[in-house]
Formats: sequence, structure tokens, C-alpha cells
Amino acid sequence: MTRPTANPSPVPELGAAFLDQLRALLDARFEELVVANGEPNSITRRDFQSREFRDMGCHHMPDRYGTSDRFLYTLEYDDGRRVFVVTGKVATDNPYELDHAGAGGLDLRPELTVVFMYDGKGTITEISLRDSNTNTHTGEAGNPDFLLGHIERSLGTEVIEESVG
Repeated sequence: MTRPTANPSPVPELGAAFLDQLRALLDARFEELVVANGEPNSITRRDFQSREFRDMGCHHMPDRYGTSDRFLYTLEYDDGRRVFVVTGKVATDNPYELDHAGAGGLDLRPELTVVFMYDGKGTITEISLRDSNTNTHTGEAGNPDFLLGHIERSLGTEVIEESVG
């Protein structure tokens, strides 16, 4: 499957823009989670549309809702470490939250951000920014490629990929 690429040879400003987006998203935890051990040598942002986003028809109104509702940032470091930041609107059982956007109103679904930090040695630390819960994964679950497959499937349909580095 060929993934759409917004810019095959991105300019350096794109990397700064991604870091600014992450700084705003992670707030006080940005230094700890992203740059504590040096600047990343590559950053990728992938945009996804969830099933709910498409079912509500939001993909037909990009001027109101944007082109996607879920995002995956991947940061790679020279020493083999990787950081995955997963953020976006999540599914809800509340029909009002879903129907409201479908009728042209606000997308009222809650937003969730989870950070997965791979240490380059077989361990992934998962941090939920909503409640600060932390889990550690090792073995197969500590493999970033295994994790990435699960993340991609849970996010929905990929619509854009942009990379720097």
C-alpha cells in the first residue's frame, strides 16, 4: 500500500512545527518526554480518520473539522530510542457527542493522548497523559514494530504522512 506523502523532501521548518505541536500537546511534560536526552534526528506525523469521524461525515467538512481526528507522531533518536505520541478524539458511547458533529455542530468526543517511549533495548514505557498511569512492556510487547502495528490498526484510515529527517 502506498501512503500519501504531503512533501517528499520536507523543509526544516516542518520539524520545528512538529516540535511546537508536541510542545503544546504535552505541555509541562514535553522536556521530559521528547528532548530530555537530546533532539530527535527524525520526526514523522501521520494523520488518521477514525471510523466515527467518517460515520459522522466530518471528512466531508474539512473546513470545520479538519482532515483527520487522530494523529501519530514518531520521533527517532540516534541511539535507537523512539517516542510514539498518539493523540486524538476517542470513541464514545454517548450518542449526543457523536450526533452533534454529524449535524454540523462541535465534535464533542473526548480527546486522549498516550506516549510510548522505546528505550532502544527492548522496553516500552506507556504513559497516559489523562491520568498519568504508566505501564512497562517487554518481550514481544516491548518491540516497537509490534506496538506500531497495534497503534496503526486502532487509529483508523491513514490520510497524510509527513516526515523530517
